[in-house]
Amino acid sequence: MNYTGPGGFNVDVNDSFLHSIGSFFAVLVAPLGFGSWQAGATLIPGFLAKEVIVSSMAIIYASDEAGLVNIIQSHFTPLSAYSFMIFILLYIPCLSTVATIRKETYSLKWTVLAVAYPLITAYLLSFVFYQIGLLFY
Repeated sequence: MNYTGPGGFNVDVNDSFLHSIGSFFAVLVAPLGFGSWQAGATLIPGFLAKEVIVSSMAIIYASDEAGLVNIIQSHFTPLSAYSFMIFILLYIPCLSTVATIRKETYSLKWTVLAVAYPLITAYLLSFVFYQIGLLFY
């Protein structure tokens, strides 16, 4: 998705599907302090497995590990970084957990609840943290 877009393959990352999807999510998470398309785009692989968020950021920013630290420092304030971490830690369980919940409960209702409840909780806690932090930062 990094280099595939409406114009075909090998497009600039700013013309890619990943940029479009990340921009959509960026609008939704902007009140949480991390409204860049790159941060929004890392939520997608984070749903598949939370441990790939940092490596996804390295791919999206086209950076190695050492350079990623500098890039993150330039794109996130300490407050927005904490808000991002709160959101990532609490939002949707990974895909395998969702599949297991569906299989164990035999219920779409409980599966949707298991996805919606942590997502709403993560959004609200991250929002409150960031907005209160803005009063002091």
